[in-house]
Amino acid sequence: MNGTAATPSPPPPGRSIDIELGGQEVITVEFDSLDPNPDDLIEVLKDAQCKAWIWTRLAAEYWRMGQLDAAEKIAKTAENTLRDNGATASLPPVCSFLANLQIARASKAPKLKLPNARQDVISEKLREEYNKEAARIFNEGERLASQNGQSGTMLAVLTRGILNMSSGQWDDAARTFDSVLAEKPTNVIALLGKAKIAYARRQFPQALKLFQKVLQLNPNCRPDPRIGIGLCLWAMDHKAKARTAWQRSLEVNPREWSAQLLLGLEALNASKNESQPEEERREEFLRGTGLIQRAFNANQKNSAAANALCELLLQKGDTKRVG
Repeated sequence: MNGTAATPSPPPPGRSIDIELGGQEVITVEFDSLDPNPDDLIEVLKDAQCKAWIWTRLAAEYWRMGQLDAAEKIAKTAENTLRDNGATASLPPVCSFLANLQIARASKAPKLKLPNARQDVISEKLREEYNKEAARIFNEGERLASQNGQSGTMLAVLTRGILNMSSGQWDDAARTFDSVLAEKPTNVIALLGKAKIAYARRQFPQALKLFQKVLQLNPNCRPDPRIGIGLCLWAMDHKAKARTAWQRSLEVNPREWSAQLLLGLEALNASKNESQPEEERREEFLRGTGLIQRAFNANQKNSAAANALCELLLQKGDTKRVG
């Protein structure tokens, strides 16, 4: 399933923020027309000596656009700038943001490296390394929060739960999310975390209800709860309803790879049904092949998409591309 980091949800149109530079000069930054290169914006933020929430707000917008490097650059500059200005009491939210960003990277990182790989040698950090970096950053934020009497904020508690999930500490994560939901039963991040834990434990009816509640509370939530809804329905042998959920997800998020992969695998599975006419089976196979190729192109680090594509290539006898 998708990563658990608190990815910013799609925003409403027509949004902006005013940055005061002093001397009654104000710069308005339009969120929907941000420059992919954040360097000029960073200089403005530094000159204006902006508060932490402005830095993280803009970093979140870059994250929302899929520009993780730009988001990280803004957040790290915020950390350094606030330290230089002696505003360490403002750092915990920035640390939580950076920790969540590392968790997001971990969700797409490889779990291991083959020691004797001859091709496709991986130079990226492993998932465990990203999680360790996330823990280090988060713990630093908690240390600073404790020094300034700011411990136990909702953001910090949620970040701890997400970090526990990413590290496979299901019981700790569940307890953390339960504590959040006891205070705020409609917290979407905690509900989504609980849903993923229930699914991982094969508690499909419970997970389905939680995913459906998330969708009801926030139809634009990322990661899309429709993916989880479809996975639960599929596991409960409601195949047609699962396919409908994934199709709707693809309609809402046409660039996301998860729904494409799942629909591709579903089509390939349907193509193996010998009770169907040969022409229908052929069409399903071609449709599935196309969807899996698109999913792999969108996320070439995903092992499920890579394995599915590899199997298709082997079936075609294309061993060169497999290697």
